[in-house]
Amino acid sequence: MRMPNLEQRMSLTQFRALKREIKLLATRYWLGLILTRLGLNSLNQLSDLIKRREMGNCSASFLYKKWNESPVGSMAKIQLLDNLVPGSSGCLLNPLWSLLNNPEQCVKNIDSFLCSLDSRVTCKIFEPNTDLAHPCRTQHVNASQLRQIANFVTPDAFTCLLLLSLAPGNNKMLLERFAHQHFVQLTTFTPFSFIQAKLYDCVYELFFSKAKRQIKEGLHSFTIRKDLDSSEYIRIFHFFTPVPTGYLKALSEYYWDVAQDMVSLGLINDDPFNKMLFSNLYSNSDQGWVKAGIAGLKHGHSEDHSNGWLPKILRSIKYLQRLQS
Repeated sequence: MRMPNLEQRMSLTQFRALKREIKLLATRYWLGLILTRLGLNSLNQLSDLIKRREMGNCSASFLYKKWNESPVGSMAKIQLLDNLVPGSSGCLLNPLWSLLNNPEQCVKNIDSFLCSLDSRVTCKIFEPNTDLAHPCRTQHVNASQLRQIANFVTPDAFTCLLLLSLAPGNNKMLLERFAHQHFVQLTTFTPFSFIQAKLYDCVYELFFSKAKRQIKEGLHSFTIRKDLDSSEYIRIFHFFTPVPTGYLKALSEYYWDVAQDMVSLGLINDDPFNKMLFSNLYSNSDQGWVKAGIAGLKHGHSEDHSNGWLPKILRSIKYLQRLQS
């Protein structure tokens, strides 16, 4: 496979800069959330509290340990990522997440929480889940590996982005679309609601605006894929428009409302983890059938109106809940 020029490939400097910005945003989020949960106003108060507390064990430490033990790119690791962060299979959420519904436990384990706010965890929040995605190794990716990643059911956004410049024609288009779709999902189904728009803008300006220009040029030159007509380019071009103000928030509220219907019917627990878990499964299902099933239950019908989708989601939730107990 012909390798592109260095300037066409995402540089290691760009990748590191993006990781630093994401880590900063994520760390601010978690520290702010901890302070709010504990009713504190400053980090000094938090430091005083830590001195009075004994070291505790984080309830997600077992999962985090398994993450580090799992072979790179293994299905076990990918499934673990889905369990930890519903909606973003390419990400590892800070272990704090599993404790946020229990303030007492939160205080007890505050030392563990602060220890987890370092590069070992926060940088993994948006780090690719395969070593193929590391910029220093993308030059070694061959055509077979590209096809494998392009055909993978849920490639994470950053794996796609880092491989974009290496992919010729058909694979390039597929990876670009996957990257955009997964990044939107990433910012929708994680608890980083107040940094969604800023984070999206950051990545859009760094990656998608460039992809958009390339596709726009392709409308005239047809050098990217000669077998596509202009209507196909226009359809793909649509994926790379900036999201309007409030789009991510509105999308989150849409899924949250459906999750709240599930809570009111007594089908899932009323906590952020179960709602997010349902939202992820719902987003990957036939949503029309699921909503039909929910409507049937609201009207008192005992039989399933979801064509099997709702029971399937509930079985998945029940299975994944065991990993959080």
